[in-house]
Amino acid sequence: MLTQAENQAARRAATDFLTEATAYKAFLQSHDLPLSLDTTKLLDIYRGRLFEQLLAADTGLQARYDMARTKEGKERIQTDTMAGISLKGHELPEQLAEAMAELEVAYQTVPQLNDVPHVALGQLVGYGLDYGSYLDRYTMNWEGKEHARAHFEQLAATLTQWRELVVRMNIAPSSLNEVVERIISVFPQQLPTKGPIAIDEKRLYSHLSYNPQLLEVLPDAA
Repeated sequence: MLTQAENQAARRAATDFLTEATAYKAFLQSHDLPLSLDTTKLLDIYRGRLFEQLLAADTGLQARYDMARTKEGKERIQTDTMAGISLKGHELPEQLAEAMAELEVAYQTVPQLNDVPHVALGQLVGYGLDYGSYLDRYTMNWEGKEHARAHFEQLAATLTQWRELVVRMNIAPSSLNEVVERIISVFPQQLPTKGPIAIDEKRLYSHLSYNPQLLEVLPDAA
C-alpha cells in the first residue's frame, strides 16, 4: 500500500501521461466518440455515422435499406456499405493516430512502484485513463483510524526526544532498540505488572551526575 505522500509523488512522476490522457479524452469527446484505445472500433463508429449521412442522401440506398425486412438484412447492407466507405481525405484517422501515439509515448513515464502492480495502458481505460484513481486503489485510507495514527505519531515524537537524550550521553545509537535500552536503564530491572511504573531514583541521579548535559535538553517542570 502507498502512503498519501507516495501517491502524490507517483502522480507527479506521471504528469506527462496525465496531461496526454486528458488531451486524448478531450479529443474523443470533441468527436463524440467513446473512451477506447481500439482505433479500429473508433473508426468503425465514425464510418457508421458516415453511413447514416449517406443513407439520408442516397435515395437508392435508403430504398434498399427499407426493403430489407429483417434486422440481419439491414445490418448486412450497413456492413457492406461501410466497408466501401473510404476515409481518405478525412482528418479524423490521422488525428486519432497522432493522439494515440502521443498517449503511448507519455505512458512510458508512468513509474513502476514496488507496492503497486504495474498497470497496462489498456487497463487504465477502466479507470477513465485516470492514473490517479488507479493509485488511490492502492493507497492507505486512514479514515476511522486517525486516532491510532495520531497516537503513534506522538510516540514517534517521544522516541525522537529519547534519541536526543542518548546522543547527549555521548553515545551514537545504531538502532532504536539501543535508544530504548539506554532510556529504560533508569527504571527498575523488575517492573510491576500492575500499577504505575516508577523510576529508579538512584539510577537516574547517577545518570545525571555523569551526564549533566542532559539537564539542558530535559524540559523544565517550572
